[in-house]
Amino acid sequence: MNTLSKATLAFMFGLVSCLPAKSAEIVSTQESATAALLTSVEKVRVQIVDTVHGDCSPAPEVLKDKSESVLRKNGIPVTEDTSASNTAVLYLTLTGFKPGSRCAVVLEAKLSVISYAIAVPSQYLREGTRFSNVVDLNLLGHLYVTDSDMHWNLTEAAGELANEAAKKILHAREFKFEYK
Repeated sequence: MNTLSKATLAFMFGLVSCLPAKSAEIVSTQESATAALLTSVEKVRVQIVDTVHGDCSPAPEVLKDKSESVLRKNGIPVTEDTSASNTAVLYLTLTGFKPGSRCAVVLEAKLSVISYAIAVPSQYLREGTRFSNVVDLNLLGHLYVTDSDMHWNLTEAAGELANEAAKKILHAREFKFEYK
């Protein structure tokens, strides 16, 4: 089983903390590393990236409203503030085009967490050197082709993806870290 020291995780994932060089605590598994990162998330901002071309507009504001509603129902506060700290961004990316008379739209989602850290001083880094890191957790993607329910299906899929993001955050808050 691979194990990573908290100092290594702080370097790799930018977890906010100053760790002593002789830290004996270790966090094991990728799940632990992800949970450690997500425990800092206090709010989520939903960002729609709409690159749909042609006459296939999927009503991105409806998707955003649905996603925000699902996050709130799960107890995750939502914000519009782009500079808020401890905020993850749920990116819903719509890509689509109109080949002939039908539309094809792909909805993908990722949860991005920006984390900050203060590096441990070394011969290469001055004391107090700060850096940031963006970690993306990819969620499911969905493909839809024009039919009478395409907009409804996209809206429901956006809600499902927001629910998946909320579950990841809530699971991280309940995660039992194993220290050795």
